[in-house]
Amino acid sequence: KTIKEAQDETKKRRKMFTVKRSGTGRNYKKANDKKSAQRGPELQKNYHEIVIRDQVMQLDPPLENAQAHLMSQFNDWLSIVLSLPRIQSSRYDTTVNDQMKNYRNLLSLLPEGMLIKVYHILRDKINEVKEYVKIWLQYQSLWDMEAHIIYSKLGDNLSSWQDLLRDIKRSRTTFDTSLNHKDFGPIVIRYDQVQANVNNKYDYWHKDILYNFCNKLGGEMK
Repeated sequence: KTIKEAQDETKKRRKMFTVKRSGTGRNYKKANDKKSAQRGPELQKNYHEIVIRDQVMQLDPPLENAQAHLMSQFNDWLSIVLSLPRIQSSRYDTTVNDQMKNYRNLLSLLPEGMLIKVYHILRDKINEVKEYVKIWLQYQSLWDMEAHIIYSKLGDNLSSWQDLLRDIKRSRTTFDTSLNHKDFGPIVIRYDQVQANVNNKYDYWHKDILYNFCNKLGGEMK
């Protein structure tokens, strides 16, 4: 081959390689879509909101709704799998009993404790969400507190005043954020309705306690 022929052949190969790569790119999205379809069922989201009604903070709807909904989804998927029809060698074989027509016998073949493990995972997730919601519901005390009771308990103990102010600063991280929700997998807790109210109440008490602490400290320094 001459040098020109070799160069022309190289160009043709490069062009063919480019076409193949572009075709692979087009098929890549299809392959991804196919993989997404094969991932199996996805948990439906359960949305809950922390709200204030009649000066009382509460979760709406209750967390028990999420637990019941998630368990219902699991039972539905289980029923779909177990009810799948088996491939029969003969549609008119009278020796085939009802249990052999689907996969309901698979339940008896599962490893011991498998189903209980599912319930434990669900229980642990619900308990995790409960602990988070409990932190928010503790801010109900911002509406229930009475100043004279707090200050009478603190008395003249400046160390107790300092501990309280440190706790106030540390607890602010829960609601002093640009986010308005918290995700726990299939459970979402929204708190945008109470975030501003809690923040305003918190600021009020923080300033009031800091003001009284300064007065106490000034009195001790005289």
